[in-house]
Amino acid sequence: AGTLTQRGQPRLVMVDDHLVEVPPAEHMLVIRNDDRTGMIGVVGTLLAEAEVNIANMAVGRATGADTALMVLATDHPVPDEVLTRLSGTPGILAAHRVG
Repeated sequence: AGTLTQRGQPRLVMVDDHLVEVPPAEHMLVIRNDDRTGMIGVVGTLLAEAEVNIANMAVGRATGADTALMVLATDHPVPDEVLTRLSGTPGILAAHRVG
C-alpha cells in the first residue's frame, strides 16, 4: 500500500500486512526475517561489506506474526552474490531486489 504525504511525497506504507514507511526508490531490497534481535545488524553488515549504502530503511511487523519485514532503499543495486548470501543467512526467510 502507498500514500502521499501532506507535501505530496510518495511513501510505501504496507507490504504483505507489515506496516512500514519508506519512500520508493530506484533500487530497493525487501527482506522477510525472523523477528529477533540482531537481524538488522546482519543485513547492514552484509550490505556494508559489499559497499552498498542504505539510503532509507523501514522495519515492520505483521500483527500476531513472529516475522518482520525490512524495506531498504539503496544507492546502487544489490549484487547477486549479496542477495544469495542474504537468502542463505539463518533467520532470513526471503530477500528480494526491487528495481
